[in-house]
Amino acid sequence: MAAPVPTYGFYADVHRGKLGADAFADALPEAAARVTAMTGDDIPERRETAWLHAVCAMAERVAGVGGAHRGISSEHVGGTSVTYTDEASAEDDVSAVAPWLAGTGLLYAGLCRCGGCCR
Repeated sequence: MAAPVPTYGFYADVHRGKLGADAFADALPEAAARVTAMTGDDIPERRETAWLHAVCAMAERVAGVGGAHRGISSEHVGGTSVTYTDEASAEDDVSAVAPWLAGTGLLYAGLCRCGGCCR
């Protein structure tokens, strides 16, 4: 069973996202891949809505909504200096989707952040 993919209609109307249709479409493949890497692609039907919200939240992270500019580790305004990083922080990715996936059982893919209680 393949994981569901959110539509722009779901993103705009249900998730209440801030991205335009083109920006959402551009961010969606990477967002879905990152969430799938954390959860796998076998999403139980009763958890699909939570998973779709998580992908929407990750799409905003990928697109840089809310100051979460992907790949930028530092930025100076005066004199304009930007430092890029090659890696996106997996911990930041988990933080972006945790509000939607906490308690669903979908985040335990070896990504325990609680100190061991979910082992």
